[in-house]
Amino acid sequence: MSNGDHWRIQRGAGQIFSRPATLAYMANNTLPRHLPMLFDPFDEAAKQGVVIDYERVAFAFTLGHFGEIAFDVSEDSEIDTLLNRGF
Repeated sequence: MSNGDHWRIQRGAGQIFSRPATLAYMANNTLPRHLPMLFDPFDEAAKQGVVIDYERVAFAFTLGHFGEIAFDVSEDSEIDTLLNRGF
């Protein structure tokens, strides 16, 4: 069982994502903007007849979506800058 300050901080930080207002905002605003990041690579790969790295596609989608919701950054360069410094 998890306990302690570290666990409480992580749980508190994650709870904001399960609030109805946050879920509604994600469903109506950020998710539709980020879905092309998830689907376009598949469409392009199908046209070209190539295999894609789904892990890379899913990572980019997740990081982009999470970056916008959690840190209000949307460009790859902003996300890279954020991740390269300490939290």
